Amino acid sequence: MAKIDKKIIYNYNPETGEFLYESEARESPREPGVYLIPAFATEIEPPKLKKPNTVAIFNEETGRWNTKEDYRNTPIYSKETGEIVVITEIGLLPKNLTTIKKPGPQYIWDEKEKNWVEDKDILIAQQLESNVYNYWNKSNAPIEFNNALFSIDVIPEIALALSLSKFPKTFTLLDNDFEIHEFNREQLEDLAKVFQDRKQKLNKNFIAKKRKTMVA
Repeated sequence: MAKIDKKIIYNYNPETGEFLYESEARESPREPGVYLIPAFATEIEPPKLKKPNTVAIFNEETGRWNTKEDYRNTPIYSKETGEIVVITEIGLLPKNLTTIKKPGPQYIWDEKEKNWVEDKDILIAQQLESNVYNYWNKSNAPIEFNNALFSIDVIPEIALALSLSKFPKTFTLLDNDFEIHEFNREQLEDLAKVFQDRKQKLNKNFIAKKRKTMVA
């Protein structure tokens, strides 16, 4: 049986010239041994791509393949914001973009390091915000007194009662379970002191953490 010759051709995109796929050329029915090369195809084999984010491009004027950078199918990020950017054209990556994903909001791009680095100012701001959030949560938490929980909403009532020139025999407060509790003046002063002591302690801790954060 006679050996059947095959001619491999390499098809490329008519607009970009990028290599698409290889196929077999058809033999001319009128000229045996002559193969038909369709438009946007060549007998010249494209180069093997050794680097990522590259594509083979055929130049019809020179009849040669070249390689170009190609980031169309690669996640790309803005160095300014870290947001993902869609690349639609073949070519060099713009200087304001990178293939490295931003690790977190506290990072900024360092051109010298060619990477994301933690920004001290952002870290300090985040820590200060966290300190404020923790202070707010703790200062607004209910306080246990005489086996009942009282919210900070009772503080104005306590202040008003203790400011009276003539304190009533008992003063009533509602706890967090809407249970009624009766207080004499001494008990009410004790409850007010518990709230005040907590506030002073939280303020002291908050200031200490703030100073520690600022000098870190």
